[in-house]
Amino acid sequence: MSRFITLTGAEFTDETLPVVRSYTESIKAIPGFMSWCNADSASILVNGAGKVSRLKDKSGRGNDFVQASESNKPSLVGSLNGFPLIRFERATSQYMDFSGVYPTGATSKSAKVILVNVNDNIDSGVANILSHNSPQSGRHALYMNSGGGIALEGPDGGSSALVITNQSDQWILIIGEYDSDAGKLTLTAGGQTATSSGAFSVTNSGLALGSGSPGSATSTATMDVAEILLFEDTVTDKPETIQLIRDYIENKYGISV
Repeated sequence: MSRFITLTGAEFTDETLPVVRSYTESIKAIPGFMSWCNADSASILVNGAGKVSRLKDKSGRGNDFVQASESNKPSLVGSLNGFPLIRFERATSQYMDFSGVYPTGATSKSAKVILVNVNDNIDSGVANILSHNSPQSGRHALYMNSGGGIALEGPDGGSSALVITNQSDQWILIIGEYDSDAGKLTLTAGGQTATSSGAFSVTNSGLALGSGSPGSATSTATMDVAEILLFEDTVTDKPETIQLIRDYIENKYGISV
């Protein structure tokens, strides 16, 4: 709900007045928007031990991230510019399952947007960020490799994964998307963009958030998550949408993305 307050004698050009911006309604109106989760207190269920069982979808569509197993739950920790974070620890397989149906397959469009800080402490293999079940499955997988690079694969693996290097141990806004019309993947991270084409045909609705994954005994990295936005559409081809998301992140968390 929006509220308007009249300040007698004040003008919008008065530089001494604080500027308060709310991005909620504009973000909810983005075409194809399907889920919006973060670690804000109004969007989270936490037990007495600080373990998180659910990230509530703020879009109103009911597409939450959930975890019922106590040993696999992430924790509520610290803050970024005063806002709490969700931490997926390296020590155990901590992850959360997406309760909605994530679009995959040759005729789908999709985009994952996540503000994350991944610690590059990977013994071998890869560390899941947002993918189907496990990053090794190669189905709409977004993950960090053992070299500290962010990688993206298509719905069935398709061509070789896109990789943007040197992205560990820092806050980065990652956008990973598949455009069925163009038949290509686009990965944006740390101000860099990579694209590739390929054949993507496997349909699979599973999606997991976290450095662990179903069936994995341990995580391969520790990561902190601040924001997740999911779309049944592409966003990198819409400058106004990208600018809106960046403005929201930068104003809320006080960082440049």
